[in-house]
Amino acid sequence: MSIKENFCVNCDENREVTLKMVTIVHKIKDEEIPVQILMPHCVICGSQLSDLDIDEKHFDMALDEFRKRKKLLFPEQIKNLREKYGISQRAFARALGLAEPTINRYEQGAIQDIVYNNLLLLVDEPENMLKMAEQNKENLSEKEFNIIRNNVHKMQKCFSDEEKTFKDIKNVLEEKIEMLSNDMSNLLEIVNKNSHKIDKNSRAIGELDNKFGFFMREYRTQNVAAPRHAITWNTITKTNDSPGSNLKELYQYPLNKCN
Repeated sequence: MSIKENFCVNCDENREVTLKMVTIVHKIKDEEIPVQILMPHCVICGSQLSDLDIDEKHFDMALDEFRKRKKLLFPEQIKNLREKYGISQRAFARALGLAEPTINRYEQGAIQDIVYNNLLLLVDEPENMLKMAEQNKENLSEKEFNIIRNNVHKMQKCFSDEEKTFKDIKNVLEEKIEMLSNDMSNLLEIVNKNSHKIDKNSRAIGELDNKFGFFMREYRTQNVAAPRHAITWNTITKTNDSPGSNLKELYQYPLNKCN
């Protein structure tokens, strides 16, 4: 399909162009990175033409591919890391003991060395960031250091509160599961003691056990702490035509009367 005109060096004049998929190889830090991209070609002579916007795009694609291969942080990730501590590019560089323009270059797309990338990964942990800032405190203003320290303390408190909340929820869930298991054991004991009141079809007890197993799987999947009274004979013997429907006779036998 023909699109806009572009200057063709071979024809020495503007020509309509068509896009064709080509593979372009970029050499980044002694490593060849192939990139597939649509490039304009002259519709008359077929020559591949240059387009500044497309040239910039496939070079950026090659840089991204290189970062993926080397497991390097992307510019946006470095920016997010700096903003997490609420400081400028220059202050962040000084806190890490780097030259002031370094972080600016990385956020603009320059490729960082493995050593610097590992340093950035290290200070993603708030405690390490504070230690690094303390080590390079003479490079920072009092205001910059206090901003870093205060933000680190806020994050540490947040992490501590989240961990405590998680443990509390875990304990409650485990307690509820234990209660449900005990309730079901008591119910099955009632069924066994009063089997003469149930149709002799032994499938009734099997169905009861299966329904409880289904309930527990759903409970564990949803991670919802159901109240203790959630298990009732109504929920277990919901359909009248099921083999367990005769269990309704046990409605008249409370737990304390069946033991």
